[in-house]
Amino acid sequence: MHRKGRGGIVMLFDDDPGGVSTPDPMPPHVTADALLAACAHEAAGQAQALHRLDAALGRAVAMARNGMGDGAALIAALTADLQNADRLRQEAEGLARALNLLATVQMRDHRLTVDQVRGCTPFVALQRRLLAGQGAGPS
Repeated sequence: MHRKGRGGIVMLFDDDPGGVSTPDPMPPHVTADALLAACAHEAAGQAQALHRLDAALGRAVAMARNGMGDGAALIAALTADLQNADRLRQEAEGLARALNLLATVQMRDHRLTVDQVRGCTPFVALQRRLLAGQGAGPS
């Protein structure tokens, strides 16, 4: 993923394994209950990542305010923090779409296809986290 921000900065996120086709170890279906549990776990992980980002941005602001460190190192640190923030935003959007998908199902044991879950986010890593450890069960 990329986006051109103000000042021509480009942020890139590419968690696709380079177009290499790999066997898909995921089952063809996932229950709504299992996906909801995975979403809760993902949300907790995102909250922890946001806590770390908040601390990193606070340190950078304090360094800039106190004139500590060189400008190049500060810019590099802020660029990494902004890229992390953008990745978290995109993952949060995917999580929101997964939760919206769950909101449309009538029963908690309803089976969703893996493709429905994958359609929530382009991030392969997030797809795998949301689908990890799910049993296939009968189709």
